[in-house]
Amino acid sequence: MGGPSASDLRIRRRATAWYNHGRSTKRHVPPAAVIAGARTLAQNHPARKAASMNYNTVEYERSFGTSSQLTPSEGPEIAFAGRSNVGKSSLLNKLFNRKKLAYVSSTPGKTATINFFRSGDVRFVDLPGYGYAQVSKSERGRWSELIEGYFNQDRNFALVASLIDIRHPATDLDETMVGFLLEADLPFCIVLTKGDKLSHSKCQAQKAALARQLELPPNIPLVVTSSLKGSGMDDLRAVIDQAIAAAEGRR
Repeated sequence: MGGPSASDLRIRRRATAWYNHGRSTKRHVPPAAVIAGARTLAQNHPARKAASMNYNTVEYERSFGTSSQLTPSEGPEIAFAGRSNVGKSSLLNKLFNRKKLAYVSSTPGKTATINFFRSGDVRFVDLPGYGYAQVSKSERGRWSELIEGYFNQDRNFALVASLIDIRHPATDLDETMVGFLLEADLPFCIVLTKGDKLSHSKCQAQKAALARQLELPPNIPLVVTSSLKGSGMDDLRAVIDQAIAAAEGRR
């Protein structure tokens, strides 16, 4: 498999702007042709039925503090990205039916490494949370290098799960992330966290509002979840299973 093109590298570097300074950047709005042609799991593999993996077998593999430490991609990778206080670690623990597999901290910005979890040849990648300004400039620079290094590599990106707090409109940083995923033509879904904080009707209204705000193509999955109650986890697992099947079908 050949390495990414120069154009791919330029696109992926834009994904790391939020790590450099801990503040928003202007969202790139992709052209209509890119939006129309964005890969979606249902469009690319409508007839392929995904087998469900056993999420109880997921184990911590290792962590990396610099991109030069990253090992080559050996199988489909499901990456999780979001703001530092979006509840990513709690979601991973609930997704894998564990209590402490992913470290949960009361202090935002504590995930300062890329953490890999594994089940068979599938990797789950916990990316550092973005948007937390109360760290040193050198630490933000290290995060930037780490994330840029990850996306610049020739890896088997099966799915990027972009986490957004359902209680609020998407931030500029969230919009930047989604714009990057669309422009880079990466398979992705939106995971709306903390659904237990709102009523069911309010969750549905917020889900629709966020889809409009983010200008999502109609077939990009949006999954409402609650790490506290476990709601939405089966739906998220189904999206991941389909992504893994699609990635394995491209081999």
